[in-house]
Amino acid sequence: MILSMAFYGISYLLTAVFAQESIRPRSRKFTYLFMALTVFVPSFLAAIRDQVGTDYMSYYYLFEKAKSGVFTDIESGYKGLMWLVVRLGGDFHVLSFVVMAITIVFIYAGIVYFKEKIEVGPALFAYLMLNYQQDLNMVRQAASIAIAFYAFRFLLENKLVKYIIVILLASTIHLTALIMIPFYWIFRLFSGRYSLGVKFISYAVMIVLVLNLSTILGWMIDLFPSLKQYEVYISQRLHFGIGTIAVQMPYLLPGLLFYRKLTKDNPTFRFYVDLMVVGIILRYAGYFGVYYLNRFSLYFIIPAQFLLTGCYAKAMKAYRQRWIVVVLGLYIFGYWFWYYGLEGFNDTVPFTNIFGINFPF
Repeated sequence: MILSMAFYGISYLLTAVFAQESIRPRSRKFTYLFMALTVFVPSFLAAIRDQVGTDYMSYYYLFEKAKSGVFTDIESGYKGLMWLVVRLGGDFHVLSFVVMAITIVFIYAGIVYFKEKIEVGPALFAYLMLNYQQDLNMVRQAASIAIAFYAFRFLLENKLVKYIIVILLASTIHLTALIMIPFYWIFRLFSGRYSLGVKFISYAVMIVLVLNLSTILGWMIDLFPSLKQYEVYISQRLHFGIGTIAVQMPYLLPGLLFYRKLTKDNPTFRFYVDLMVVGIILRYAGYFGVYYLNRFSLYFIIPAQFLLTGCYAKAMKAYRQRWIVVVLGLYIFGYWFWYYGLEGFNDTVPFTNIFGINFPF
């Protein structure tokens, strides 16, 4: 377990270093080289894994069916990727490389958009530590979240058409991305100068919709039978307690301590916080039995975690409060090691691979 976790950790660190180097002023040749390495390392890791991850065999059999010309009822974008890989003579490992490359490209490009106000390397490192091993399981949604994250630039620039186009693209990989379309107007409401009454009514409508999403999703499944694969989201139940909020607090506490400075120095800081707050609300709704809200919450919580980490990495250096970044980094490391290593969530340890080079411990 120790060697497998070390292997993951070193890969994440190398990827983060390559990402940080890619934005330094230098010749275009070296910039492209470091960009390519940033994408290649995690994609190669995904490609060479062998039966790593709880959903590995499900995706493997899905691809084997595609090779036989049988495409199951799945989103058109992922179906198209499988078709393309099959046509080009690739195997499941090639598909794994391609899908992870898409995920990392959009995450990297989205982070670089904020590079003036956050540290690119630490932000990407936080993303990998917290999510990469999970991404090996929720393959399609991981790519969908990455594409949706890239769309945030158009939300902040108030470019509705481009935002919707990118979100629709994400939904062709995993349909849950569609929840991000109404978020455009929710964000405009949060950030706009509307009266307290308008905001109160809007919040009330949001709460009513959240509490009745099971019914709404049921209607959609009745209208569109192809969505039946998501019926499990209605019946499943999760149990969340105060820990749902507690595990996210380390990302919010530094922001609360330096809120005035951060909002003054970084105009998008409030956006990062809004993402986390919306994500926590959706995830906490799972405590009341609305399982699939946990899946929706990932579109907000995942970007918020690494954006806030990257923000603090840059800001605390200027504020001479680097100890805060050190403490947050230790928290991320501890959570990563406990969650994926000691508890073995997502079944990514040990890291078995197609070369047969296995780790004894």
